[in-house]
Amino acid sequence: TKCLIQNFNSAVKSKGPETQRKEYTALTKNGKRFPILVYSIPIFKNNAFSGLRGIIVTISELKKSQEELRKSEENFRQLAENISDAFWLVDLNNQLLYFNKSCETLIETQLEGPFVFPNIFFNYIHTDDKQNIYNKIKKAQTSPELKQVYEHRIITGSGITKWVSVRIFPVFNNNGKPYRKAGIAADITQEKFLLHELV
Repeated sequence: TKCLIQNFNSAVKSKGPETQRKEYTALTKNGKRFPILVYSIPIFKNNAFSGLRGIIVTISELKKSQEELRKSEENFRQLAENISDAFWLVDLNNQLLYFNKSCETLIETQLEGPFVFPNIFFNYIHTDDKQNIYNKIKKAQTSPELKQVYEHRIITGSGITKWVSVRIFPVFNNNGKPYRKAGIAADITQEKFLLHELV
């Protein structure tokens, strides 16, 4: 309460035109704590400051949603950072939003952002496979809801040729619209070698 009164007095003294908003913890009659958001809105009459209007909003559900989102993001990060496959997220403009450490392991190169996704990994695609993969990337740009599965060769930063299996799939928002794309790439060089030996 003391903090709220101090901030209210400060807003009155400042007489500024900006709306101020601050978070506080309130108590129910039973002594249960819950978060609130307090808006202090200046009132002017004839261009002269005449007082403040206050709005108090309970934000318990907002705080709960934020905490659930934080936990969800933490779970996602732990999963992505501990899988052996390369994993990345891009927006619909192909701006790279996230990549795990396995991406760097796969191409044997340390990455530093920000990036436009195709420009990065396209550089490592084997020359003989580039046109085919370029066509697939362009198709995915015009059809963001499209799922893709393909294989191609890459040449790593140390000059080693590897085969990778790539899966691209859309990420949908709450309205069912695709707003991101996720990718997973697995090193299948050993499988290709064994298949060749078997043949």
